Amino acid sequence: GPPPPPLPSWKINGFLTSNRKPVKHQDLFMACDALVTSHDMHIYWRKVKGHSRAPGTDKDLNDLADSLAKQGAAVGTPWSFNPLWLPDSVSSRSNPPRVCVVT
Repeated sequence: GPPPPPLPSWKINGFLTSNRKPVKHQDLFMACDALVTSHDMHIYWRKVKGHSRAPGTDKDLNDLADSLAKQGAAVGTPWSFNPLWLPDSVSSRSNPPRVCVVT
């Protein structure tokens, strides 16, 4: 079958990659996971190669994520946001981000 989605695998193995190296941007993934969990949402996490020029699903999905991030930034947040939800390392308490997309 297909490999498991990265986030659940990373949570199980202490946020280490298959090469036993720390996952980059772990604090962002943990913050996203905390939001998902606290709102009883179900998300399927899929890693896609960012900014690929080769045609295919990864490029299409990355382009879609970029487009949605730009739309979200232009419109603003679709729900209330509490900057305390994010770890200090990724948030300026006085100027929280309006949209957060990891690609």
